[in-house]
Amino acid sequence: MMVHNAAKTLAPVLAHWERNRIGVRVIDHGSTDGTADIIRRHRGCSIIEASYHEFDGVFRLKQQLQAKEAIVRGLAADWVIHADGDEIFESPVEGENLRQMIERIDSAGFDVVDCDEFVFVPISESREPKDFVSELRSYYGLDVR
Repeated sequence: MMVHNAAKTLAPVLAHWERNRIGVRVIDHGSTDGTADIIRRHRGCSIIEASYHEFDGVFRLKQQLQAKEAIVRGLAADWVIHADGDEIFESPVEGENLRQMIERIDSAGFDVVDCDEFVFVPISESREPKDFVSELRSYYGLDVR
């Protein structure tokens, strides 16, 4: 995963990967908000490898994807999960963790997983969740009447 100023979400996301026994490779894209400290604290746990990618102030998706592709090409892993520093993936099967889900679908002969994505958009800074994992459990997290 490539992250930029992800300090608000990265620690619980990395803890989630660790609980699911999924190793993470992180590219810090010029963070200035404490993200690098979070990465250092999780090295050797959920983070298998960490690197730094210079940020020149411009979002360059093509360069980010090329950096990720270079890492993926060097992996011996059978499965790769493309994720961001604010994404948590879960199995749709109750009681099954992410690793178990991947092992199940792999043994069934599948080689790709398509996930539903739910986007949670805070209305304002004052409504931004303190713990996005526990607070944003419904689509958009808004009280729509």
